[in-house]
Amino acid sequence: DPEDPDSGGQPIAISCALQIKFVPSELRNVYLSFGSFEAARQRYLLLAGNMVSNSAQEYTPSDFWSIRDKIAARMLKQINETLWYQGSVVAERFEIMKVDFAAAFEESITAVQVAEQSKVVNEYEQQVQRVVQHISVMKSKNEAHIANISAAAEAKSKEILASAKRDAFNLKQGMKAQKYAELRKALEFSQKEMSEYFKIKSIQGQGQNGKVIIGLPSIGDSAVPKQSMEAFAKHPDL
Repeated sequence: DPEDPDSGGQPIAISCALQIKFVPSELRNVYLSFGSFEAARQRYLLLAGNMVSNSAQEYTPSDFWSIRDKIAARMLKQINETLWYQGSVVAERFEIMKVDFAAAFEESITAVQVAEQSKVVNEYEQQVQRVVQHISVMKSKNEAHIANISAAAEAKSKEILASAKRDAFNLKQGMKAQKYAELRKALEFSQKEMSEYFKIKSIQGQGQNGKVIIGLPSIGDSAVPKQSMEAFAKHPDL
């Protein structure tokens, strides 16, 4: 915890790279202070390592992969100030190469990330299930609507067909009645004579398909008068 210096924290190992520059005007002071390049180098590494350690304690472990560039810039600033005042050199470049955490902490980070990813996956799966259920409900509604439309259309078609058959039958019967009336008027038949005429036409039609045995009154007793029989012969429909 950056706000609590006594919270302990997680141990980490930081591998870094540092580039320093000797200032020509300060070389005399460097030699007098350290005596040799190797001694100066060891001193610079110690000072830089202390600044890296001090700066690292200002951040949480997660900061090292979320804002590593800012941490590196902060470390470079502190290293440069320390090396200049205590070593008379300038730190030009600094880069964090690698950060290693304790194995237990690494595992806990992995477990947390896996849990977060699993949560996200489960949320997406729930969204998918909601969409699937919504589609299923819409499909059922559409199928019911289609069934209602089909049933209504079938009933309407039957009604229209029945009405058409009825109207056709009425028209046919009306036309028959009209033509029979015209025929009766042209033949000058009475209703009884017209009935006898239909009987004769029916017998003629049956005789064309086979033998027909009928009983008729004698010619002298026929209900159709001679004048009407002559009309039969003259009429083109007979």
